[in-house]
Amino acid sequence: EATNEAAALRAEMAEQARGHAAAVQFRAQAAEEEGHARAAAEALQATARAEAAQVGRKALCTAARKGQDEVVQALLDVGVANDALDMVGWTTLHLAALYGHDAVVRT
Repeated sequence: EATNEAAALRAEMAEQARGHAAAVQFRAQAAEEEGHARAAAEALQATARAEAAQVGRKALCTAARKGQDEVVQALLDVGVANDALDMVGWTTLHLAALYGHDAVVRT
């Protein structure tokens, strides 16, 4: 079951990444046509990194809340910040502890 949830989460993150990539590519192309390629590309790269980080933090909070210790570890392994906060300001540690997911707390 955890493997299926992890696969579904990976698929959702990949879909979001494809959407972000398409939007970034469109913006970069439009900026290049206006003659501001370098500055626009740098700004768009920063935006893409920030959006990717946000998706990762959301996934980390969700995995911690659901007790998906393998997903939590995989996200941490790829560099998602472990200081992620949910919508009300709870950290992943708070969420894991609140829902009694000891394995996630130890991750």
